[in-house]
Amino acid sequence: MTILTILPSGAGTVIIILYTFARMIPMVMIGTMLMHSTPSSIMCAFERLYVPKAVLIMICILIRFFPVVLLEMKAIRDGIRARGIFPQWYSALLHPAMAYECFFMPLIVRCLKLSAELASSAELRGIECACARTSIHPVSFRAIDGMAVGLYALIGVAIYWTGGLNL
Repeated sequence: MTILTILPSGAGTVIIILYTFARMIPMVMIGTMLMHSTPSSIMCAFERLYVPKAVLIMICILIRFFPVVLLEMKAIRDGIRARGIFPQWYSALLHPAMAYECFFMPLIVRCLKLSAELASSAELRGIECACARTSIHPVSFRAIDGMAVGLYALIGVAIYWTGGLNL
């Protein structure tokens, strides 16, 4: 943090923001990859890495379930607004029991229905099959992947070698 004392005012904030951004890049990269890949390609890639099947199923269900839950939450919120139950944004804070009854109970019921549909869909696709999965998506470790791993390892070694980030 010694560098922050010699910089002009405001520059320390910029450095902290850039440092935080740099620390979040790996998580953003993983999240982007998971959100833009199909569940079958994710399952195929993780099976090649010998990830346990229970973890595979959990990851794929989370990827499928989150966008659907967000849509359901929006539909419930729109229904509440259309009925005029909570006219202002803070009305739910004034009546928490009613908010629970009007929002969370329908959400729980819808999520239970969705989970039953998701389970039957997964069973239909052969999630419990003991044989090796095949995929129509090409899943492999390419040269560009190796170069990216090498670049990140090189940057990590350079940061370590120079004494780390002394902010």
